[in-house]
Amino acid sequence: MIAMEIYYKQVGLRVGLEIHQQLDSPRKLFCFCKPELIDREPDVRIVRFQRPTLSETGELDPTAIKEFKKRRRIIYEMYKDLCLYEIDEKPPEFVDDYALETALLLARIFKMEIPDVLFVSRKQYLDGSVPSGFQRTILIGLKGELELSNGKKVRIDQLCLEEDAARKVKESEEEVVFRVDRLGIPLVEITTAAELESPDEVLECALKIGAILRATKRVKRGLGTIRQDINISIKEGTRVEIKGVQYPEWFKPLIDGEIMRQINLIEIAKEMKSRGISANDIINEKSIDVTHIFKGTKAKFIQKAISQGEKVYALKLPGFGGILGKEIQKNRRFGKEFAERVKVITGLAGIIHTDELPAYGISEEEKNKLFDVTRADRERDCVVVVVGPE
Repeated sequence: MIAMEIYYKQVGLRVGLEIHQQLDSPRKLFCFCKPELIDREPDVRIVRFQRPTLSETGELDPTAIKEFKKRRRIIYEMYKDLCLYEIDEKPPEFVDDYALETALLLARIFKMEIPDVLFVSRKQYLDGSVPSGFQRTILIGLKGELELSNGKKVRIDQLCLEEDAARKVKESEEEVVFRVDRLGIPLVEITTAAELESPDEVLECALKIGAILRATKRVKRGLGTIRQDINISIKEGTRVEIKGVQYPEWFKPLIDGEIMRQINLIEIAKEMKSRGISANDIINEKSIDVTHIFKGTKAKFIQKAISQGEKVYALKLPGFGGILGKEIQKNRRFGKEFAERVKVITGLAGIIHTDELPAYGISEEEKNKLFDVTRADRERDCVVVVVGPE
């Protein structure tokens, strides 16, 4: 145990918590619908597409533009029991008094500074889980604290009262389905400073906050009524948020896994620097249509894509030989992380690279042709293959 505490200090671990707890209110936060999930088939399905609009500063949000370019259908499953607020077709009602009183009570318990005037603000939501595109939230308290058993006082940065988002039912490349019965249920968001220095401190802090919430007898109980996000960073690393942690016993493996990931990414960055790799090296490379190489391939996913009129493109990554194949977490390599980032930004799946070939039905001969066509060095370079619409 002592050895692990030393390890966490050496890597410079810093963790912050965000705890989202649904309140046991008689109504939703901004309308008079009952704040409960409905266990039956929906009465109505509404199809929508997101479109970016100008902000108050007259600018378009780059993330909103990325989501718009995906052209993914957003389907909202609706019930006759619910009102038009849930689908953003009517203005909000006044704030639920019970939820507001509960949030103020919690702010007092955590010894927070409460603003003289409470404003309803907007928090942008671009995943479609809030039909309006933003979540209504109220800042209730600032600068609170919570003492741990070791005497450490953890700052509670802020406490907000906000409406819950719709719950995701299913998702595919073409569409995402949300059920709006959960939308608008009042919840409090409690955010700690990133001052927790071990998984044990994170666990104790979360359990103490949970105990205080339950002691008010004003919160919902059961699976899904409380959700925790953990923000993790280490020295030389970056802050990463892991969302929707349901069980406290998940904290340690998730934190340890993220530490391992960041340490390995830092080592990869150092390796790339030592090889003299720069962003311009990649920007100057041009993708090449290599569909002809795979006309007779045994790789089924490429066969299917070509039969549907899609193309196969290859891009040389100078100096990347062996890098995408490096392991960053157990059973997870850097190439996987690379592919997931590309998918988030462009929506393109089906990304593979020569560090992992031959595999997936792709032969050694096809791999060699990729090096030849892109004029890549077999030892020094890596070739990325992308399958998708032209």
